[in-house]
Amino acid sequence: MRNYLKILLIILPFIILNCSKTDKKSDSIDSQIIENNQINGDKYKQLYDSIYIRLALQKSLKHEALTLFVKDIGIIKDLKLYSEISKIALDSYKYDDANTIARQWAKIDPDSSYPFELGFRASLELKDFKKAEYYLKKYLDIEQPKNKRDYSKLLFSLLGNKNRLNVMNFLDSYIKKKNNRELIISYIELLYSYNKPIEVIKHINNIGSLNERNLIRLYANSHVLINQLEPAKKTLLKFLENKALPDRQVQLELLQIYLGLGDIKLAENLITKMINNTSGDVSLIYDVARILYENNNYDLSEKYLSSLVVNSDRIIFLRGMLDLKSENYNEAIAHFDRISDYNYKIIAIFNKASALSETSGNEYAINYLDSMQDKFDSYNDRLRFLLQKISLLRQEKKFKEIVEICTNHLINEKYDIEVLYSRAMAYESSGNISKMEVDLKEILKIDKENTNTLNALGYSLTIHTNRYNEAYNLILQAYHNDPGNAAILDSMAWIYYQKGNYEKALLFSEIAYKKDKDPEIIEHFCEILKKNKMHEELKKVINFALDNYPNKKELIKKLKILKNEIRI
Repeated sequence: MRNYLKILLIILPFIILNCSKTDKKSDSIDSQIIENNQINGDKYKQLYDSIYIRLALQKSLKHEALTLFVKDIGIIKDLKLYSEISKIALDSYKYDDANTIARQWAKIDPDSSYPFELGFRASLELKDFKKAEYYLKKYLDIEQPKNKRDYSKLLFSLLGNKNRLNVMNFLDSYIKKKNNRELIISYIELLYSYNKPIEVIKHINNIGSLNERNLIRLYANSHVLINQLEPAKKTLLKFLENKALPDRQVQLELLQIYLGLGDIKLAENLITKMINNTSGDVSLIYDVARILYENNNYDLSEKYLSSLVVNSDRIIFLRGMLDLKSENYNEAIAHFDRISDYNYKIIAIFNKASALSETSGNEYAINYLDSMQDKFDSYNDRLRFLLQKISLLRQEKKFKEIVEICTNHLINEKYDIEVLYSRAMAYESSGNISKMEVDLKEILKIDKENTNTLNALGYSLTIHTNRYNEAYNLILQAYHNDPGNAAILDSMAWIYYQKGNYEKALLFSEIAYKKDKDPEIIEHFCEILKKNKMHEELKKVINFALDNYPNKKELIKKLKILKNEIRI
């Protein structure tokens, strides 16, 4: 069909022109025929392009569709295609193409704000702040924002932008010029979504009075993210004291803080108060059980969850997760099998696969995933299945197979960061550090602020090389991006340990351990405690690990050696 249309488009003008030569009409009529021919040619070319582009999209040939669209953009009028192709351009980091699309889209649909939003996003990625301001003005002229919600509509589209530093630099300058409170608050919310707690706190302090509920919550939660729990607690308690009626969401956030501080008594008192005030509200009890679960308080979570007789999918799912943590694998599988809601279905399948890997082996679990993935059509869902399969293969230490799977996927999806990352980690695990470094640096070319990659590369350089200064700079950047992340805190601790700064190593390692008692974090914490001669604390941590991780053979072996070394 495609070739036939091409031939038709080639010969059609000649057919029409030959007909015109035999006609005895005047030169003006000849000119009209040629003009009409051009119009008809464009018409058929537009039709051909639209059909072919849609076919390419149907076959997931996204990059081919984008290339043809941009090449012939001058004759394409299909607004739906503009919308679809613009997303591909942004997702593929083709910002020049996105700008081209925005410019032409604005010509054929000048009353719509969409092309100006696209141009704004693309210009920010290209660091063309002058053009970004032009597109932003056009967008605001059309949308006429009146409140924070209206501004948020635009700013939250920027969550899809990769170069967040460009976004922040532009908006920092722009909001100073405009001095618009609603815009500033929307920007603060965006910064929070960017996981920039220090910036959030700074901008809220600049506003002055802290009397709006949303700002108070952002202020407190940002302090939580940088491990400043006491100021966060104080902020929320002050807010609740001034409220005539209970504020459930703020109370739940206060509960998170109590649990983070390890104050179980205050946490339980707050839970009792909330439940008594709501007469056993199912939704509240579920939220309490979920928060307790997320903070590793599994027994308490089970206590409150078991009081519920209602069985919604989210409750069943949480019961499954508690059984999984308790190693009640068959019960967990039974719970996950009952899930029907799409929002929980895929993650239930993945967790069932984890349970099956424990009861029947990883190969059985992988076969189960393969049997289920055809039930989901979207690219994102298929990607999630691929990543889950890779996770199970990692447990089997089948790194060669992971590399092969990732490489095959990347032939058509070379910008798929998660798959690139998975291949890099497989290279590292198989001892190919140079190829790991190539993949991680490729990710940073695409997204130079990718926090996981910055941390992974920095940590890998720490343990595999003596390039400590380079490693430190990478980990430090990751830490600035996500200061509350336990894995990054552990990396900071370990780079300081390798550089011989045991005091700073202890500071970061202790926080990491309080946040996440992961086996690797425990191992590092123990080594750092030993260097700082904190033997009593070391004894407590070792005993905790021996009690809670009896199946982690490598960890247990190392800790027993350590225990004998210091004779505790």
